[in-house]
Amino acid sequence: FSKDFDFFEYDTPWDKSKAPVYYVPTAKIWEGSTAEDYRKWIDQLNTIWRTRGQNLGQKGLYQAGSFDRMKKIVLETEWGKRWSHYNNKGDVTDDVVQRFRASVGPTGLVSPSITTGYDFPGKQAEYNVIAKVPFPNPHSPLTIARTEINPDYSAAIAMESIGQAAGRTWRDASETTEVLITDNNMQWFWKRYKYLASKALYGRYKEVETLPAPIRA
Repeated sequence: FSKDFDFFEYDTPWDKSKAPVYYVPTAKIWEGSTAEDYRKWIDQLNTIWRTRGQNLGQKGLYQAGSFDRMKKIVLETEWGKRWSHYNNKGDVTDDVVQRFRASVGPTGLVSPSITTGYDFPGKQAEYNVIAKVPFPNPHSPLTIARTEINPDYSAAIAMESIGQAAGRTWRDASETTEVLITDNNMQWFWKRYKYLASKALYGRYKEVETLPAPIRA
C-alpha cells in the first residue's frame, strides 16, 4: 500500500490531572505467574475494593484480560461473589453491562470484554482497574504473521488497548476518575514502549510506589 500520507495526532484538551492512570506495583501476571504472584494480585484487588467500594460506596470496573482471570477475581477476592457483576456461563455482555449500570454501589463489573464499545460516565463507574496488561495472544497465527512484518506489532496493540481501556470512565471534560494498573509487566512495558502511547495516555500516566488514596473521596 502507499506510504505517501501524513499522520497527525491531536492531544485531548481535557485536564489530564482529573483522570490519572496509575501503575501500582503488585505482581507480574502472565502464564508463568506463581501462586504467590496471584496472592499478591488478589490482595491488591481486595485493597482497591475496600478503599473505593466498601469505604466510599463507589462502583468500579475490573478489566480482567481473560475469562480465566475474570473467574479468579470473582471466586478468590473477598467481594467478588457477592458484590460483582460478571459474565457467567451463557450471559451476554450487553446484559451484564446494563445490570451493572443500573445497580447502586458498592459494586464492581469484572469482565475481559469492555476494553472498547462500552462507556461508564459519572456514577456508572468511578474507578477503573486494568488488572492485566492486554497483550495479544503471542501464539495466534495472526499475531505471529503481523509481528514478522512489524516487530512492534504486539506492543502497539497492547498500548492501544491500554489507552482504550483507560478511557472507559473518562467520557467528559468535567469528570474525575482514576485508572489503576495492577500488573508489574507495565513497568518494563512502559519504559520500553512509551513512545507508542497516545498523547492523552502519556500525559495521564503515573508510576507510584503504593496504592494512592481514592481520587474521589
